[in-house]
Amino acid sequence: MRSILIDTNLLVLLLLGTLDRSQVGKNRRIKRYTEDQLDRLLVYAKQFPRHVSTPHVLTETSNLVGAGAREEVRGVTSHFAQYCMQVDEQFCEARVVSQGQWLEKLGLTDAAIIEKLVPEGVLVLTDDHQLAGQINFLGGQAVNIWHAYRP
Repeated sequence: MRSILIDTNLLVLLLLGTLDRSQVGKNRRIKRYTEDQLDRLLVYAKQFPRHVSTPHVLTETSNLVGAGAREEVRGVTSHFAQYCMQVDEQFCEARVVSQGQWLEKLGLTDAAIIEKLVPEGVLVLTDDHQLAGQINFLGGQAVNIWHAYRP
């Protein structure tokens, strides 16, 4: 089964942009993106029957979109909750990740992605040049949205 992980910033784009498309390019969290990038993201997301994530990515995303009175866009908390109900959350303990070689170079969230999901053949969709490059160097599958064409 083909699987995809949508990295934090793109997951924020997905959540906020699908709730209110007019936020793309304007909202502080997704200001750097275009509607075309949102459309490419949606095409990728729909192609994969299985979405996976890590607690690290989901926590970062939750913090960025806000919760309750801090919501970036009204309704994003329930939209995020729906996503969490459908995603296959893969756990990689921080103490395990911290013993690997990637923590110092990439940080906890990206190191967990490399440690846990790259060996499983999960496609990582990201806007992080360093993460995408490292995954591809290791023989994994990563697409950088800044360089992606519609699949």
